[in-house]
Amino acid sequence: MQERPARGIIYFAIGGKYVREAIVSAHSVRKAMPDIPLAMFASDEDAAMIPQGLFDMRLPLDPLLGIKAQKIASLRRTPFDRTLYLDADTYMAAPVPELFEMLDNFDLAMTIASLGRLPNGWEGVPSSFPVYNSGVIAYRPS
Repeated sequence: MQERPARGIIYFAIGGKYVREAIVSAHSVRKAMPDIPLAMFASDEDAAMIPQGLFDMRLPLDPLLGIKAQKIASLRRTPFDRTLYLDADTYMAAPVPELFEMLDNFDLAMTIASLGRLPNGWEGVPSSFPVYNSGVIAYRPS
């Protein structure tokens, strides 16, 4: 049985615009953290746009799921023990090994969205509760 890589970065993209953004983002990661494995969840037709060797793994999408459900399914299907999920439009300007190190003590790390707030009383949740940015997520399956 093949051992799971200890850590890596995953992307999820559907459609040419988002795949192109993920390619730019992955190039920035390769410059900042050249040894980190990269995985991309994409459809077969979108995968044809991806340069050979940029991603270490190309993983299929579930054809029965919608776009939002695909993202959640991709997070659950990570091939890594410790994962950094990046939205396609992110740019890595410097290495971020501390995000993986945080997972020594926590199962999940996200930032609070700077402008996001729930409408007061939405689903019984007070507006004081933060909204998290789901474009950068460090996590370990647990």
